[in-house]
Amino acid sequence: MKTLVLGLLPVTGKDFINRTTEIDDILRALKDPGIRVGYAISAPVGTGKTSLLQELARRLALEQRIVPIYFSLQSLSDVTLEHFVKRFTIAVLQASESRLKLRHDAKDLMESPLTILDKLLRDAKISDELRQAIILLVTFEREKTIDKHGLVEAAVDLPEMIAKETDSRCVLLLDEFTLLADLKSTNERFEFDIFSLIRSMHEKHRHCVLVITSSNQKALDTITLSPDAPFHHQFVLKHLKNLSREAATQLYEKNLDKRIDAAALKAIFDFTQGSPFYLQFLGRMLKSAATPNITEDIAKNAIEEFLQQEGEMIFREKVKQLSAKERLILSCMAQHDVKTPSEIGKIMNYSQTNVRRFLAILEEKGVLVNTSRGVFVFEDTIFKRWLAAKGVDA
Repeated sequence: MKTLVLGLLPVTGKDFINRTTEIDDILRALKDPGIRVGYAISAPVGTGKTSLLQELARRLALEQRIVPIYFSLQSLSDVTLEHFVKRFTIAVLQASESRLKLRHDAKDLMESPLTILDKLLRDAKISDELRQAIILLVTFEREKTIDKHGLVEAAVDLPEMIAKETDSRCVLLLDEFTLLADLKSTNERFEFDIFSLIRSMHEKHRHCVLVITSSNQKALDTITLSPDAPFHHQFVLKHLKNLSREAATQLYEKNLDKRIDAAALKAIFDFTQGSPFYLQFLGRMLKSAATPNITEDIAKNAIEEFLQQEGEMIFREKVKQLSAKERLILSCMAQHDVKTPSEIGKIMNYSQTNVRRFLAILEEKGVLVNTSRGVFVFEDTIFKRWLAAKGVDA
C-alpha cells in the first residue's frame, strides 16, 4: 500500500496515500479524449485535495499526448484579477514549454521587451494567432488601459489554443477554484461574472478539460448544482472524505518508526477524525518524541500540546478573519455545544433572525456546515475544541 509521509506539505508519487478509487476513476476519464466532462471535488481543508490534484498531474504527465496544468488559487499573493491572469499565464506556458519549443522560461518572457518577445515567439514557429494571444497576456500590464473581459477570455482560451496547435489534450487542474469569486481589479470594478465567462469559453473547447476543487462546499454548490448555476451539469461531482480508521492506522504503523499501541491510535483517530492534515501534524510530533513506544498518555499529551501551541497559531489567524459577532456566536456554539438559531439566540439573548443571518455568513465562509434544516455544525471539529477552551477572548 502506498502511504502518506508524516509531513505537512502535499505529497505525490511513492508518498501519496492510497486513494485508489478516486485516482483510478478520475484518471480513466481524463485520459479518454472522447470525454469532455470534468470533475468538481469538494473536501474540508486538510483532507488532501491538493495532494490529489498534484498526483493527478504527475501521472497525467507520463502520458504522451496529455499536458496537465496545475494552478492553485490559494497560492496567489495578490487577489487581483490582473495578478491571477499573470500567474495563470506563467503556469500555462511553463507546463507547455516543451511542446511549444520555447527557449526561455515564461517568467523571462514576462520581462522581455516587445521586439525580443515577438522574435522569441516567432522562433518557436507557433501560429500568428497563438503568438498574438501570448503577447497580449505577457504584456498587458504595460498598457495604460486594460480590457478585463477580453483579458480573462484570452487567459482561459490559452490552454485550449496550445492543446489544439500541439495536437494534445490539456487537463487544467484548478485548486480552490471558488476563490475566483474573491478577485478584485487593481484600478476599477469589473462588471462581469467570472464563472459565467469561464463557462461560456470552456463549453466551446474541444481539447481542454477542467478539474476543480474547493474546501467551501456551499460556494462549490452555488456554481454547480442549481439549474441556473454557471457550471450546472458541467462536472462529475465528488466529495473527498477523511481517511478511515484502518488507513490512519496503516499510515502511522508504516511511517512512525515507533511502536504505537491500540489505545494511542484510538485517541489520535477520535481527535483527528481521519483528517490527513491533523494526522500528519500529530505524527510529526510523535516521531520526534524521545521514546520508542507511543502509549495512550503520550498520544493525549501530544494532542494537548498541539491545541496549546500549534493549534494556537493555526486557529488564531482564522479567528482574526471573523467579525466580533461571528466570534461570539462560534464561541457560544463551541462552549455550549448548541447547533440551532433558537438555542444560540436563547443563550446569547439575541434574535433568531440575526443569528440565522450570521450562521449563513459563517457557512459561506466555510466555517460551519448546514447539515439539516436549521442545524449548523463546525466544519472543523478540532477548531471547535480549541475555541471551546479559549472562549470569546480568542
